[in-house]
Amino acid sequence: MIRKHTMASQVSDILVDLVPLSEGFELVQYDPMIHHEIVPQIYSRCFNLRAWGELWDKFEGFYSEGVFLIYHKSLKSYVGFIVSYIAEDTPYITSLGVTEDFRGRRLGTYLVQRVAQHYAKMGYKQLWVDINPHYEGFERRCVSMGFSVIREEIR
Repeated sequence: MIRKHTMASQVSDILVDLVPLSEGFELVQYDPMIHHEIVPQIYSRCFNLRAWGELWDKFEGFYSEGVFLIYHKSLKSYVGFIVSYIAEDTPYITSLGVTEDFRGRRLGTYLVQRVAQHYAKMGYKQLWVDINPHYEGFERRCVSMGFSVIREEIR
């Protein structure tokens, strides 16, 4: 049995206590011409899973402006990412990851808040996220940012 939550929050609640990006890191806006192979690789490193195919950004509905990366300047390596999209006039976070060595530094929170800022500028008032059961830490972080469960799927 797999349990998946869909959670929602008011963008204004997510942005209450803004987390700064730690020194030595840089936020990078996704560019398909430069980064189309980077996100599949970092996804694989974050979750110890097989990498997505390099053309992952070609699927229908892909929204490159909703994808952000965190770059570690001295390591010259990407250490975090967030992928979001808009469906039925609702912005969703579909995937977020931070490599194991950099967890616990609030980089994931920073990414969620950065996406919330992006959608706030577009006039959206809510942000949704799907949480899979093996991401309990991320679910707790979402609750602390104002997200609450609005739908639960059991498969």
